[in-house]
Amino acid sequence: MMGGGGGGGGGGSGGFQELLQQAAALKGEQVKAERRKFEAQPTFLQNTLFHCRHETVEEARNLKDVEARLEVAARFKDEGNALFAKGAALEASDMYERCIGCFWYIATSEPNFKEKGVKDEHLSYRQDFLGDERVKKLVATALVNAASCHQKFSNWDTCVQNCTHALDLDETNVKALYRRAQARTIPVSCGALDLDLAIKDLKRALALKADDRALRKMYSELVAQRTRQRESDKKTFTGIFERADLGTRDDESTAKPSARGTSGKENASGVGNAAEKEILMYKDVAASLRQQGRDNDAAQVEDAIAQAEESLMRKKILASNSFEQPTKEMIREAREEHGIDLTDPDVQAELQRQWERRAQGLDPAPADDADADADAAPQIREEMSDNRMTMYIVVVGVIATLIFSGIIPWIASSRMTHSFEQPREDLFAHEDEL
Repeated sequence: MMGGGGGGGGGGSGGFQELLQQAAALKGEQVKAERRKFEAQPTFLQNTLFHCRHETVEEARNLKDVEARLEVAARFKDEGNALFAKGAALEASDMYERCIGCFWYIATSEPNFKEKGVKDEHLSYRQDFLGDERVKKLVATALVNAASCHQKFSNWDTCVQNCTHALDLDETNVKALYRRAQARTIPVSCGALDLDLAIKDLKRALALKADDRALRKMYSELVAQRTRQRESDKKTFTGIFERADLGTRDDESTAKPSARGTSGKENASGVGNAAEKEILMYKDVAASLRQQGRDNDAAQVEDAIAQAEESLMRKKILASNSFEQPTKEMIREAREEHGIDLTDPDVQAELQRQWERRAQGLDPAPADDADADADAAPQIREEMSDNRMTMYIVVVGVIATLIFSGIIPWIASSRMTHSFEQPREDLFAHEDEL
């Protein structure tokens, strides 16, 4: 009994710890809810809230003269430069943010916010003298310098964030364009979109400073990298289209209709196995592209997959000798292009009959024969009204004509095959280069 009690105590202890963790998580969510606006702000701006404890920063914020405030802010920037030169990137970043915080900062009405927590209801967002061009230039410079510090610690997202805000203040800041291009392409997770954005940044920078060797070197390297990537992608995507096409028509004999008595299930069982494996593989490719942020490329692959699946389903339906479950695309195509309702059981039955006549090498049954074929479907005819029968005969004639003239593309449609063999070239079109 004591052993059992001890076990219960251990379980109770574990349960209590779990309860504490849940309570802590709940508290964390409540805290976040109280400062959602604050959490949405860029890192540099959040940090300015804590500068209020630095007397020099507070004194600067109270200065009503822009010249005097510029002087204090410039000293912070110079101090940051000196620290950065010594390799103290973290301390330098703090100085650059103090420079920024002289003009652009978050203030609080709660003096004990560190103990009581940060709450949106106590915060105000200030932008002092940011309309002054000198202030814009100085703050933009401090933002880019802080971005350089974040590069040292591989804080790429923060680096991009800082440079973007710097360019909002000063769109001619070449260093911001250069740093942002670096932050987008240095990480191993760099995707096609990051590469395109970086090249655009470098184009803008070169338009402002065409003789800069570092800019030209990086621009040339990224353009070459993109060219190689697009060539690789083109081969990959072309392979997808070719494989999808081949996978859905691997053996023309399996697509031919079998005569009555041949097992449709046997024919259908081996259809498309290779294609299904290819489709699964390329679904993984699409997922990987999504993870890399290459959404346009992923969409191209997913489009090819969807077409391959539709074509494969068509083939399976034909191989199984059954039109009772046509695909959505087959239903749409029959209705829109030929005025036939493939969901109608009578149409399905007649289509099956005509398909089997074709398999036996017989001519299509004329529309009049549908009325005379009492042995094939006596009960159906008895249940039909005169109007229904008239419509049925017309539909039979249309179906027979379309099937034997080859107009209805029941086997992998030429339009779908065309889309597989000729991938869209616009995805691989090169942007004009300098």
